[in-house]
Amino acid sequence: MVQRWKRSGPLFGVILAILILALMSTVGGCGGGSDDGGDGGDGFDTGTLTVRAFVPSYDENGEYHGINNSAPSGAIINVNGVECGLTGDDGTLTIRVPAGELEVDARRYPGEWGNDFVTLEPGGHAQVDIVMHEGKEMVENSTLVIDQLRNGVLDRDFDAMTLRFISNSGKPVILTEVAWVELLDPRGGADTSVGQLFTLRPDGTLILNDVAAFKKLLSKRSGKILLNVDGYDTDERTHDQTVEFYVGAYKVVGQLVVPPSNPGLSVAGIEISADLMDTGLMFNAVSDASGNFEFPLRLPAGHLDFTSLAVQNGEYYYGEGILIVNGNKLLTVNMRALTDIENGVPAFTAVPLPGSFSASDEISARARSDPEREQLHQLWTAEFLNEGIFAASADAPGSTTVSVRAISGKKDVDVEQSATLSVPKSTESVTLTYSVTTAEYPKYVLRQSIYNDTWGIIIKAEGT
Repeated sequence: MVQRWKRSGPLFGVILAILILALMSTVGGCGGGSDDGGDGGDGFDTGTLTVRAFVPSYDENGEYHGINNSAPSGAIINVNGVECGLTGDDGTLTIRVPAGELEVDARRYPGEWGNDFVTLEPGGHAQVDIVMHEGKEMVENSTLVIDQLRNGVLDRDFDAMTLRFISNSGKPVILTEVAWVELLDPRGGADTSVGQLFTLRPDGTLILNDVAAFKKLLSKRSGKILLNVDGYDTDERTHDQTVEFYVGAYKVVGQLVVPPSNPGLSVAGIEISADLMDTGLMFNAVSDASGNFEFPLRLPAGHLDFTSLAVQNGEYYYGEGILIVNGNKLLTVNMRALTDIENGVPAFTAVPLPGSFSASDEISARARSDPEREQLHQLWTAEFLNEGIFAASADAPGSTTVSVRAISGKKDVDVEQSATLSVPKSTESVTLTYSVTTAEYPKYVLRQSIYNDTWGIIIKAEGT
């Protein structure tokens, strides 16, 4: 079961509670500033940082005797993960960096490393002394990329794959040796070695040499794919990173249609935004003059939460829903006003796209076939049908409360129930209380299958 929250558009009388968590980084690079006592011309408040690197001293018995006063040269200095330079013959490096809380580390390959933290005031100067100890397994702060990915998606018909590392400065990393290439299991299961399927080229990139074999391995997986590469560059630095992606298998095309409440509504030029739930993948399309649209990529299997909005004469029309993506789909979306919702106009309909391969698709068919889960669903549905809780139920006229209940019906069929509450003017708050029950907990919920049940609460309001 995947929780879904959807919010309405900017309707008068709708109060939205939005929690925004902003995470900001203080370092975008090193140097570039001027000694002006503050902003170095790079848009940041900067200061001067002096880093001194040392190595520990041991006696003949291996006992620690403090730091060695002969500071090492050639130590690599990183500030907040960004490489800033090397220490000189005196073991120090002085640099201008953005002010703030800084994590500084010093390292010399193959295994000397140390770090510390320091606060640098704008326009000020700070010094940090770092002792580098041996035995540290160091990995560069690089990024592993796949050239053929688009928006985190690999098209199922790919005919090539190129892997490369990019340094934190944005420059290509030249690998000279590869230790391993592995497909990792996101659920913690056994990893699969695929190093034999890739060839290291002189430019440091890895190319797939057996596309068919790699596709076969991917066909046995669904959801998030994790590919891990470990290797060494020309400076013998270690790069060990993982890239995640999804396999795009299905085409989704659709049409926005006018609602019964407004046959003259324009459905041209409307943006359709969608996210594949529990993946972080976002997709966008814009309708043409007839309301037709198509997402530009083949989509991975899962639940596609889509929304669109049109405004005409102060009235808001919503096209929204959750589509089960398990084959090529033709989607018809009703642009509904509140009146249409109250009158039971369905949010959307979806049918297989003509000529699609939905029923025979290997990944989809396997993921949907679970006899135990089917039996559980049938028993659960029958139990609630006997209780008659499919329909919405409103309290007596003039009541200050209203309730609505819904239970899933047939597989892949969206069930929507609604109720209307009249809120008097000057009402300070409205309280929403809800509960969700699923027979899929704990087995399927904890497994977080891409075919889990979904549920959502949509609140819309009108009036003054």
